[in-house]
Amino acid sequence: MISKNFRLNKSDTSWVLKKGEKLSTDLFIVRLLRLPQQNPQTKPPQVAFTIVTSTKLSKKAVERNALKRQISEALRLNINKVKNQDETWKVALIPKKKVLHVEYKEIESDIILLINKLNNE
Repeated sequence: MISKNFRLNKSDTSWVLKKGEKLSTDLFIVRLLRLPQQNPQTKPPQVAFTIVTSTKLSKKAVERNALKRQISEALRLNINKVKNQDETWKVALIPKKKVLHVEYKEIESDIILLINKLNNE
């Protein structure tokens, strides 16, 4: 599970899904909202993630939950690679259907690719 420091709440999730810019990788659609830092002296820039799985992805809750656990574990292991100096990022990850048929290593490599994409923009 993504630690509470790096998780988006429900109201922020709907806001990111409506207003965020869209990025895409092989396995994920990403909605990203970049916000300027409020108080750089008191609070460092933050990154917050959420994983959105709907019944369009899979009808079975067991499959959706297992996928969320795999994605959040890949995020947890690679969250330290995120480099945002002066912005707060709010990120919603939406898995594509093909993610159900790949192994964990491919999910993790796609997450790393996504983080590198975010760092370079």
